Amino acid sequence: MSRTRVLSLLLLSLSSACGGREVPIPVAPRDAGPDLFVCADVDGDGYGVGCAAGPDCDDTNAAQTGVEVCDGVDNDCDATVDEGVLSACGDCDSNCRPVGFPGADGFDLAADPSEGLVVDDTGALALERQTFVSNHLIWIANTGQGTVSKVDTRTFEELARYYTGPAGLLNDPSRTSVGLGGDVYIGNRGQMSVTKISSLGDACPDTNGDGRITTSHGTSELLPWGDDDCVLWNTPLLGGLTRAIAAHVERGPDGELVEYVWAGTYDTSEMSKLDGTTGALLFRIPAPAQPYGFAFDGRQNLWIASLGNVLGRVDTTRCVDAASCVVTPCREAGGDDCVLQSIDIPDGMYGITVDARQRVWLGGGTSPKRYDPLAPPGTRLRTTLTSIFVHGIAADGIGNIWGAGMDQGLVRIDAEDPSRFAIVPATVGSSPKGVAVDDDGKVWAINQANDDATVVVPGAAIDEFTVWTAVVPVLVQPYTYSDMTGQQLRIATSLTGYYRHVVDACPGAPEGPTSWRTMTFDADVPDGTSLTIRVRTADTRAALMAQPWVRVAEVPSDASPVEVGAALTAAGVTPGALLEVSVELGSWRSRGASYSTPRFRGFQVEVSKQCVIIG
Repeated sequence: MSRTRVLSLLLLSLSSACGGREVPIPVAPRDAGPDLFVCADVDGDGYGVGCAAGPDCDDTNAAQTGVEVCDGVDNDCDATVDEGVLSACGDCDSNCRPVGFPGADGFDLAADPSEGLVVDDTGALALERQTFVSNHLIWIANTGQGTVSKVDTRTFEELARYYTGPAGLLNDPSRTSVGLGGDVYIGNRGQMSVTKISSLGDACPDTNGDGRITTSHGTSELLPWGDDDCVLWNTPLLGGLTRAIAAHVERGPDGELVEYVWAGTYDTSEMSKLDGTTGALLFRIPAPAQPYGFAFDGRQNLWIASLGNVLGRVDTTRCVDAASCVVTPCREAGGDDCVLQSIDIPDGMYGITVDARQRVWLGGGTSPKRYDPLAPPGTRLRTTLTSIFVHGIAADGIGNIWGAGMDQGLVRIDAEDPSRFAIVPATVGSSPKGVAVDDDGKVWAINQANDDATVVVPGAAIDEFTVWTAVVPVLVQPYTYSDMTGQQLRIATSLTGYYRHVVDACPGAPEGPTSWRTMTFDADVPDGTSLTIRVRTADTRAALMAQPWVRVAEVPSDASPVEVGAALTAAGVTPGALLEVSVELGSWRSRGASYSTPRFRGFQVEVSKQCVIIG
C-alpha cells in the first residue's frame, strides 16, 4: 500500500473518532518523493504526526500541544495540569509572590509596635505574664460611714477599715479600683478627692514618721484621719463629683511597669490622670462622655460609662498630656482612630466593665448591653434579653458576665450567647448594688440595703450556684460598684497582647494595582485562648494610620489559610501597596493568676503587583 494511501486511511479514522466531521486531507506535492510524510495536524495547533513541531498528544484539542504552558489545561496529556510552569503563588499570575514574616532574624519587639508579648525560647510570640499581686482581698466602700473595708476573700473576715479622706462621714466614697500591686484607689464624691491605701497592713511604710507602723486591724479599729500609716496619699479634685475611677498600668522608658490612676468628675464632665506612686495630678481634661464609670481594655483604651446615651473612649497611648488629649471628641462613624471618641448608645447605661475578649459591657437601660469595638460598624452593639436594670457589672475568667440588679437579684449572663442568663435565687430581694470577681473566681454581690455581701460560686450549668449569704454583715450603706478586687484590670489587660508589622508589596517602585490574596499562618491556640489577625492597607505609611482595621481571622473560629483579599473587598477597602498585619493574642479563661497562652510563629501572604526593579 502506498504511503499516501496509509495517510488517507489514518485521517479518515481520526475523522470518525471526532464525530464524523470532515477533515481536510493533506496532499503531497506533485514532485514529492516516495519517503515524504505529510504533517497530520487535525486541530491546527502545529503539532501532529509528521509535523516539524512534534507529535500532538490529543489532535482533537488545539490546547494540548505536548508542551505544558500555564493555562489551566493538561497540555502534555500526562494527567497533571500546569506542572512546572506555575507562579510562586501556585497559579498563572506571573506578578504574584508570597511574602513571609518573620525571616531568619525572628520577631523584633523593639522595631515593630507590640504590647504585652514576649518571644519564647522557640522563637514564637507568646503572652507576657505581668506580675499582679494575688492577695485575696476585696475593698468595699462604706458610703454611709466615709470608710473602706479591706476583706479577706477566703476567710470572709474584715481585716481593716480606713477613713477615705479628711471629711470623715462626709467623704461619701463610692468607687474603688485595685492596682497592680494590690493597693486600692478610692474616689470620694463628698470630699471630691482620690485616696490611695496600701494592702500591706503591718508592712505598710511609716508614712507619718513616728518610727512605728500604726494601722487598723479590724472593723472596730478605725483610726483618725492622718494616723493610719497604710493611707498613702489623698489628692483633692476640686470642682466635681468623683464618680469614676480606674487604675492603669503603662510601660516606662526602660520597659518597667508604671501605675497611674484615672478619675472622672461627673458634674464638670472632666477626667484627671494621677501618678499612682505620689498622687500628683498630671493633667485634667474634658471627657468625651460624662464620667459615671471607668474600665480599661487590653489596648490601653479607657472606656467611660455615662448615665445618658453616650459611651466614651480615650486612647491613652496617645493621650499622654493635656495637649495631646484636648481635642474635639469624634463620633463613632470613622472615629475608631481618634484620641477621644463619643459613641451613641440608644438605651442608656450605668455600670461598665471589659471582658478578656475586649468587649465592653454596660449596665443600665432596659437590659445589659455588649459593645464590641472590633466588630464591623453597625454590628457592634448587642442587647441582652434579661430585662433587668443592672447597676454594677463584672466579667469573670470563664465566660460569664455578672450584673447587680438590686431587688431583682444577681444575674449571670453567658458572654458568648447573651440570650442565655439566670438569676441567682438567693440574691432576689437582697439589694445587690455592686459586683466583683475575686482571684479565686468567686463572685461578690455587695448588698446596699442589707449592709452585707453575698458570695457565689458558679457551677457548670448557667443556673447552678453555690451561695454564701450575709457575708461581712458589718458594712455601712455600701453604695459601691467598680473593680473592687483588681480582677477587671487583670482579666482585660494582662491577658492580651499584640504585634504589628508592615508588609511591602513592592520594596522597589510599584506599578499598577495591588491584590492581596491568601494568608497562611502558623500558631498554637489552646482551649481558653484566642488569636485575632487584623489588617489595614494603604499606599504609604502615613496613610496607614487613617485606614480602618479589617478582621481576617479569629481563632478558634477560623483556621489557616484565610482570604485577605475577600475580607478587604467585603469591607469596601481598596488594597494598597502596604499591608499592616496586627496579630493579637488573648487568654480569656482564667482562675486567679493562672492562664494559658497561644503561640504565633509567623505568616505568609500572597500579593500580586507589578514592580519596577531599581538598580
